[in-house]
Amino acid sequence: MWGIEVLRLVAGDRFGDLVNGYTAPAQLGIDRWSGLVAAWHQLKSAVIVVGCGTAITVDSVDLGGRHLGGVIFPGLSLAQESFYGATGVSRASAPAERQVSAHDTAAAVASGVRWSIAGGINELLKRLNIELGGAADVWFTGGDAAELLAYVDTEARLVDDLVYQGMVLLAEQ
Repeated sequence: MWGIEVLRLVAGDRFGDLVNGYTAPAQLGIDRWSGLVAAWHQLKSAVIVVGCGTAITVDSVDLGGRHLGGVIFPGLSLAQESFYGATGVSRASAPAERQVSAHDTAAAVASGVRWSIAGGINELLKRLNIELGGAADVWFTGGDAAELLAYVDTEARLVDDLVYQGMVLLAEQ
């Protein structure tokens, strides 16, 4: 009808010298693969990509371009909605940046969710940097990236359109 060709992107086993670390490469979400492709294409060096959307994804690539796999856990909204839905606590606005203690239950939940996710990210970054010999750049992307970056102890780069950059590279391949 519109005369537009649809291009379906799927994670492959490699993109140039970047090698997908998944046993079944197509199972790696295209958003995660695209982010890795874009970061690797720019750096050609060890990188950790933290995607901050509905889910938090943390993927790493070593100095040789080998994807080491990744971790997925609930994102900010998903974790909050799950907590609020299970407890009946009403929603709160986001607490002040890096605020620890809250003065009402709803704000305490919002703070707790942020700190639990930040703690998970910080621990993963620490362990992955050890695994990668301390040589990895850290890149954050996704809708909640800027907010979560304020809670991270590691120096990191915010790249809003990393997934789109990778999609362009994959589509051109």
